[in-house]
Amino acid sequence: REAFEDESSSLGLEPASAVMLHFSLKEALYKAIHPLLPATIPWHSIAVLPQPDGRCAVLKADAFRALEADAGLDVEVQASWAQRHGVFVTT
Repeated sequence: REAFEDESSSLGLEPASAVMLHFSLKEALYKAIHPLLPATIPWHSIAVLPQPDGRCAVLKADAFRALEADAGLDVEVQASWAQRHGVFVTT
């Protein structure tokens, strides 16, 4: 919770909106990546760090790297976000 509060202030968002942004970013990533990998992607295997300019750093945990290895892939992961009319748009 503290991480979201710290981050929400740097992004100019309320804490609840920061949580929603993280969920939306991770959901977009999972929907894009899941068809490439042979198993379900654990929720904590990817961390997203949204930046104020709409970019987003994506960090792969060991569990994600293991899925990549099982598939014989090195998946390049990128994400971005914007807020339009109170709605998050994430890719």
